[in-house]
Amino acid sequence: MPVNCIDYFELKAVWVKACRNGNIQKLNPIEKGFFRACLTYTKINGPIISKKIIEMIRNLTDTLTMTPRREALKQGFEKVKTLIKNNNLIGMFPKILDWVRSLDYILYLGFMEINKPEYMKVY
Repeated sequence: MPVNCIDYFELKAVWVKACRNGNIQKLNPIEKGFFRACLTYTKINGPIISKKIIEMIRNLTDTLTMTPRREALKQGFEKVKTLIKNNNLIGMFPKILDWVRSLDYILYLGFMEINKPEYMKVY
């Protein structure tokens, strides 16, 4: 089976996990219907090969399989990128380069970003 395809068992595993952790509620009805249609299509006709549809499904699977830890890591890495780009900060605190190599510190930054009050968030 080619690597650039999605089969029924992969989609079914994502659907079951999303139903269990409640992420299925994050999808709007159109996305949910699209995912169910892809699930039915792969069950009847076999794997999906279209690159455009695979890209759309991959975006949905990222949403459906997101856990709080993965979200914190994602937010933490974004925060680390902004810290590293700030040369003044690195000049004042050279120890920060050691901190950003620690997964625990990245998780800490991510959870701090997730739990930041709305009035302090910059969009």
